[in-house]
Amino acid sequence: MEATNEYTHQEFLALENQKIELESEKESLESRARIFTITTIVLAVLFLLSVAYVVLSEVKAPLFGKWPKIASENTVLKQQVEDLNALKPTLDSVIAANNILVEQTDTQQGVFFEVQIGAFEHFNLDQYAQELARLKKEEVDVMDKYTLGKFRDFKMAKAFNEDIKKMGVVDAFIVGKVDGQRVDLQEAVDKSKKGF
Repeated sequence: MEATNEYTHQEFLALENQKIELESEKESLESRARIFTITTIVLAVLFLLSVAYVVLSEVKAPLFGKWPKIASENTVLKQQVEDLNALKPTLDSVIAANNILVEQTDTQQGVFFEVQIGAFEHFNLDQYAQELARLKKEEVDVMDKYTLGKFRDFKMAKAFNEDIKKMGVVDAFIVGKVDGQRVDLQEAVDKSKKGF
């Protein structure tokens, strides 16, 4: 019987050790749970404070930091944008007037678009030059090429070209020129967009 009591005593000690280990593990888990709970609460409070500060700063001036300065600069920039937007119609008008004046001069500087209405080998309209002031003749090889109009704006040249076709000159097309020299039309359009 003595062996049985020792065996149960050893089991009892093993169970007691397991109990101590479980209690220690339980305390460790409870400690971690407390730390996790406290951390979660602190993070939640910080998050709520951050949200409240952002919302408050939308309604009122921020309490600290560079935001008041940025808000002030933003107000100045908004006013400058409004001032520039107010000047835009005037600037557009001046540019349009300048383009009309340039189109009516003999200058060759910059990008222009002309509408070619024909190219003839044995046909000369020089005798009508006085009456056709805007009709221009360009001699290329043995051909006399006639263009009508001079536009800075490709859209205007395109509209004029369509009108000329409606008048019966179905072979009319747009010619691009840069500094008085014929160039590929796409090259002229690209340079025109870049403000050449």
